[in-house]
Amino acid sequence: MRLIKIVSIAFFLAVSCYGAVRLYFALTGGFTEARITHEELAYNPMWEGRVLTPHEQAYVKGVLDQPYYYLGKGCQSYVFLSQDGKTVIKFPKYHRFRPQEWIDFFTWIPSVKEYQEQKAIERGLQMKKMFRGWLLGFDALGPETGVIYVHLNKTPDQPQPFTFYDKLGIAHTIDLANHEFMLQKRAVMLESALNTWMEEGNQKKAKEVIDAIVVMVLDEYARGLADNDHALMQNTGIIDDRPIHIDVGQFVRNESVKTRSGYVKGLFNKTFRFQEWLEEQYPALALHLKWRLVAIIGQDYYTMPPYVYRPNFDKLPDTEL
Repeated sequence: MRLIKIVSIAFFLAVSCYGAVRLYFALTGGFTEARITHEELAYNPMWEGRVLTPHEQAYVKGVLDQPYYYLGKGCQSYVFLSQDGKTVIKFPKYHRFRPQEWIDFFTWIPSVKEYQEQKAIERGLQMKKMFRGWLLGFDALGPETGVIYVHLNKTPDQPQPFTFYDKLGIAHTIDLANHEFMLQKRAVMLESALNTWMEEGNQKKAKEVIDAIVVMVLDEYARGLADNDHALMQNTGIIDDRPIHIDVGQFVRNESVKTRSGYVKGLFNKTFRFQEWLEEQYPALALHLKWRLVAIIGQDYYTMPPYVYRPNFDKLPDTEL
């Protein structure tokens, strides 16, 4: 009986701890200031973006001169929305790019130490790729991404107090000069925009945006730019009736997408899940997209292997890294 009681208490404590952790993440989104802070990150000329014009500098200053509020989080960043609802600021989720701290207690074991060192290299590369994508979004794809500023090197000589509120409504004030972040125009999600237009009977506008997405992606390929994230539905937004990429952390430069085989395969994979969704929701729009793709891809469209979503499916390396 004593053993059963001990086991029951242990089970209750384990379930309580798990529930407390889940509640914490539900209430806070897992956000802490420590998770967006990387004090050891040194200056790297590779992360210097283009110089802002005086007009852009004034615009960015104005954009940051207001409080921001927790909006959500992605795989790579925490996102906060400006008070006027026009801009989002994204901070890297640095805990995603660090080895798990509990491993430190076991690094006296050679195999664990080797594992930790390998993970540190892998996660450092992941962060490097994200920074690269953010820079491409700013330097090369401003109109296509809505990115208006990227700050990836600390600038302690240019202090920038910044106030924002977490998911619990708690205020935080930090110095942006000592943080890495990206500013981006806020967009309406593609799915929401399409639903609105179709409910209004504006199928013409929906088709125009689908065409614009195809043209945008092909134009990027023609410039040797590709997005390794194939989740088009989740990562496409609408600003002033035109599409933009919301998540830019997986953009790369790769000349292979300039070739016919490269852009055909890329376009097919990029639109595969989107077309599936359209077939379920709006068959007329799915048919419209299909004929656009057939016109570009040709008869190969009917024989290309189906796209199966996997995290590392057909990821292109950045040839400039």
